[in-house]
Amino acid sequence: MLEDRELHLVDRFETVLAEGRGEVLVVELLAIEGRPVPLAIGGDRRRRDVQDPADDREAMASHGDGLVGEEQRHHDHRGPGQRRVRAGDRGLERVRGQEHRGEIEDRELAELALAGQAQGDQEDDVDDEAADDELDGRDGQAPGIAEEIGHGGILPQCRTRRPGDRAGVARRAGSAGRHRGGSPLYPRPMSSQPDIDVRRIRPEELVPWLETMATAFLSNPDVARVAERNAPYYDYARTWGAFDGRVVGTLRSWATELTVPGGALVPAAAVAGVTVLPSHRRRGILRRMIAAEHEAARERGEPIGLLYASEASIYGRFGYGVGVTECDLTLDTRSTGFAAGTAVGGVALASLDEATVALIRDVYDRYRRTRAGEIRRRDHSFASALGLVDSGWDRPWKGWVAVHRGAAGVADGYVRYGAELKWEHGQPRSIVTVNDLIALDDAAYDALWRFIAELDLVATVNAERRSPFERLPWILSDRRALVLEGVGDGLWVSLLDVPTALAARRYERQGDIVIEVIDAEPGAGRTRVRLEAGPDVAACSATTRGPDLTVHADALGAAYLGGTPLRHAVLPRGFEEHRPGALAEADALLRTLDAPRCATFF
Repeated sequence: MLEDRELHLVDRFETVLAEGRGEVLVVELLAIEGRPVPLAIGGDRRRRDVQDPADDREAMASHGDGLVGEEQRHHDHRGPGQRRVRAGDRGLERVRGQEHRGEIEDRELAELALAGQAQGDQEDDVDDEAADDELDGRDGQAPGIAEEIGHGGILPQCRTRRPGDRAGVARRAGSAGRHRGGSPLYPRPMSSQPDIDVRRIRPEELVPWLETMATAFLSNPDVARVAERNAPYYDYARTWGAFDGRVVGTLRSWATELTVPGGALVPAAAVAGVTVLPSHRRRGILRRMIAAEHEAARERGEPIGLLYASEASIYGRFGYGVGVTECDLTLDTRSTGFAAGTAVGGVALASLDEATVALIRDVYDRYRRTRAGEIRRRDHSFASALGLVDSGWDRPWKGWVAVHRGAAGVADGYVRYGAELKWEHGQPRSIVTVNDLIALDDAAYDALWRFIAELDLVATVNAERRSPFERLPWILSDRRALVLEGVGDGLWVSLLDVPTALAARRYERQGDIVIEVIDAEPGAGRTRVRLEAGPDVAACSATTRGPDLTVHADALGAAYLGGTPLRHAVLPRGFEEHRPGALAEADALLRTLDAPRCATFF
């Protein structure tokens, strides 16, 4: 959001350029940096000395005020140097420590001069594996102007508007009104947007596509072998590539179902393999690929996008929030036993064959329908998990599978685990790694954990990608024997169709609230919906009623499954309450008693 003073600078920028006096801005820029360097300007290559920019400040005072970039305009009255900061405001607030307002204005004017005029809706953002400082709000002071000149005038912090943007034009943060770099004086050298083709790949392009993905992920598999073994599982209608004479970016998805609070199975796009080559970062490639996939997902009737993030700083600006928190567990089996009454028995080892594949597929499918956050697994993933299929990426899994059967003899849980045999000073200190433990009820859960913890020769049990809210510490005789490590983000969630997604889940209390969502995609604006929530039925639809609460898309995605408090999810980008208490009300509506979990990494 641009504040009043920033609009003065924008108007100043537009006026000077319209008068053909762009060189004045560069002269002022150098003066701000304290560099009285003569600059060759114009067709006759005349040279001018740097003048004091103070002469031009007075012209700013005559321009109108207001905010561009938000649907609602806000006006206030404040003295010189005073600023009203609302949660969610962005702009050039990061320029701090300046006691003189004129100095601040000069620096901002210089940044606007370098930013230049917008060159296209899809060219505006820093869209790659690097974090977007402005959108994520993690930056401090703006970098030196001279430093930015040395990088071709690329100013990641600068957000401006295009000529003609005025009051009443709804623009959201991150819309096409933002511009990244370049000007007539300092053209952006890396802006080759028209030369980059983003499209679905063809089958014969799978090998170079995989090579690009492997390069970006710093891995070195036998790509031809990977392609041969995995080609049947690729849906080329969902596999995207960015081409600049060769593949420079990759993204794919596969169709799944997400279990949401209340038990509904909602179609979702599981996004993976997202990369951009280091040579092509900061050119808008990632945003274009994600936008293409999101649009295709909506056309397919998939209202939710899912992914696991290689870097946590990337995906918030694309509307994804952390919907599931996960951790690793480490259990010292020498220090604890199990509480009295803990279930025991009913567990037996199973052969690694197709019959076991079918069994664990059935157990998992029944389980995932009962737990919010779980997804439908691909059929071929079960055989790969047991090491029966070599994907080519990693060495085939080696280990064991144990199955729990209830009183009726029906399988209701299983554990897949591997081991590292170790001895220290003649004592067994082996380490077991639990790769997957699925249970349909508490008795199966307790019995499977007890089976693992009481294995002979084992001193330590490690379990990957578990929930920090599990019952395991409560059934141990010494809970300190269990250590939770690496607590962090698991599954990321984006609501691609907000009304459909919110109506699909159920809520543990009644509520009626209007939520306005600041969309993540350029040009999308805002989505305002009325949510009528309840335990048995929910309705959600677009509305023209005034909003009770405004949040960013990533915050709503994070809170959707009920495990991430909305009041926490809004902190990175801010929010606005239009009715007192609306945030607390929405937070309470979205929360669930049981935390979501996703046991499937992709």
